[in-house]
Amino acid sequence: IYLISLVGDIDRRDSIKINFPLNYTAMKIVNAVDGKNKTAKEYFDFLSIMYLKNKNIITPSELGCTLSHIYTLRDFLLTNETHALILEDDVIGSDQNIEKVKELTRILPENSIVILGGQQGLGFNKYIFGKDYKYKNLFEIPSFSMKFISRSCCYLVDKRCAQTIVEKLENDIEIIDHWHKIFR
Repeated sequence: IYLISLVGDIDRRDSIKINFPLNYTAMKIVNAVDGKNKTAKEYFDFLSIMYLKNKNIITPSELGCTLSHIYTLRDFLLTNETHALILEDDVIGSDQNIEKVKELTRILPENSIVILGGQQGLGFNKYIFGKDYKYKNLFEIPSFSMKFISRSCCYLVDKRCAQTIVEKLENDIEIIDHWHKIFR
C-alpha cells in the first residue's frame, strides 16, 4: 500500500492515520513531487515534450502528480509483490475498504487496474457504463466509457499493468488522471 503525500501535508497524513488505523503503519509513504518547486527549465522540458506529442499543456501541479505516480509505480516494480494499492493523501475510505481491495487481488486477471473511486462530482457519471465482473460493485469498462474515467486518488494495479503505465508515461508524458490516454 503506497500513500502519496507532499512532505508538508502532515494534516492529510494524520487524517489518513485516523481513517485507516489498521493499515496506516503498513503504508509506504511516498514523498510527492511538488510540481510548483520544479525549475522553469525542468517544467519547460516536460511541457515541450508533451506539447509536441499531444498538443497539450500540463500544469506544474499535474506534472508533480504524474511524476509522483511514476516514481511510486517504479518502486512497486522493484518489489516481489503482485499488486499495489496506490492512494493519494486526500482519499476517502477506511480499513474495511482496503480489506475489500485485498480480496480483489485474488480474482483479477493479469494486466489489470481497478480505479477504486474518485469519480464523484465530475459530471461524467452518466456516461460510465460497465458490465458486471466477478465481484459485487466491480465493473469491466468498455472503450466508450474509458474517456470519462478520471482521477488517480486510489487504484489497484498489478505488475504488468504498472509496467505499461510507467513505459507510457516515461516515453510520452501524459497526465496520470487521463487514464483513457494512457491506455489508448
